[in-house]
Amino acid sequence: MRLSHVAIPLLVLAACTDSDAPTDHVQSRTTQLVEYSSCSALETDLKQMVIHELDADIDRADWSWGYGVAGEGDSNGAAGGAGDSGMGGGRQEGVDYSGTNNQVDGVDEADFVKTDGYHIYTLNGNRLHIMGVPQFGQLTAESVTQIEGYPYQMLLDSTTNRAVVFSQIDVYSLPDGHPLKQLVGYTDSESSDWYWRVKQLSKITVLDVSDRTAPKLVRELYYEGWYQTARKVNDSIRVAGYAQIDPAVIWGWWGVWDGNHHDKDATKRWVRRRVDAMQLSDFIPMIYVRTPDGHFATNSLSDSSCRQFYRPSDSHARGITSIISFDLLHDNVTWDADHIVSNYSTVYSSTDTMVVAETAHDWWWYWWFQDDMDQLNIHAFDISTPGQTHYIGSGRVDGMVLDQ
Repeated sequence: MRLSHVAIPLLVLAACTDSDAPTDHVQSRTTQLVEYSSCSALETDLKQMVIHELDADIDRADWSWGYGVAGEGDSNGAAGGAGDSGMGGGRQEGVDYSGTNNQVDGVDEADFVKTDGYHIYTLNGNRLHIMGVPQFGQLTAESVTQIEGYPYQMLLDSTTNRAVVFSQIDVYSLPDGHPLKQLVGYTDSESSDWYWRVKQLSKITVLDVSDRTAPKLVRELYYEGWYQTARKVNDSIRVAGYAQIDPAVIWGWWGVWDGNHHDKDATKRWVRRRVDAMQLSDFIPMIYVRTPDGHFATNSLSDSSCRQFYRPSDSHARGITSIISFDLLHDNVTWDADHIVSNYSTVYSSTDTMVVAETAHDWWWYWWFQDDMDQLNIHAFDISTPGQTHYIGSGRVDGMVLDQ
């Protein structure tokens, strides 16, 4: 994503005082995305957001709302005759068969059922079923492919005969010895408790379905966070995801507060000490790629001095919305990613524009400013160039988004 550089004011880690309310109380009617000038600026900002959140948590701890300390691709199938082996062939979508009910012409939306006119692809449980359609009204079982996690949606590309399946993996289900368990989980050095960076991983599985009777695994990618949606325009795939990394301090403060006779000031000092010792990697998601030999390569999102990270002005959040343009259909794993420091977002897309809607302020903001109205940030991006995303502009309206 490209926009003109604007220096962003850094939020300084404040010392614990009688009033820990944010000092930037402004109900602005406008907003714009501001590019971070360095990774240290991004790190400082995210640390301050965590401190504000925990200050609010600690202040309301006496309410006893029930907080607690955490511590707690084979395939098989039978051959079948499905007519033309290529996707599409002589059958035309919209004439001979119906495809996904897309909201915008030319934008293919991920779905749990797809067809190319000669085959039906459907996700059922944790399996991808491919059925042939040699004649309308006839079905032949081609193959069943196991998908790791819980598959939600998929995309098809008729040019390369590739199927891209999006699934979620509950990290609690990772068995001992699984390489991902040691990447997304860790033992806290201070409490010796086990913590997860995220609760779920989003997995992207790319299959070569040239032979519908025996789909072949091409590659596997894992993203820390929640898969939201995916769109395909021609051969360009864009995936939107949201992540909120929870370091151990998010849960560990309760035990400190409970053990020091509910001394809030002492607990807040402990929080600041722990947060100050953290690094940027403790707050932003990672992408893992499983290599052909079964090992996992970790890919940080903080390349290029974090200039691919942006924050909406006059907003408060610590989550990360990622717009990732994947070249998943070719031989090498490549992607272009842009990230917005945001609250949970909803994503819309047309053939040339992507829109991200997210609430302007995190929940803790209203602990101090209860009379403030809910506000919604709306960010628009030009996606007309495959593999590239360009920021157009932002707006702000009162209220909250419900759905698409």
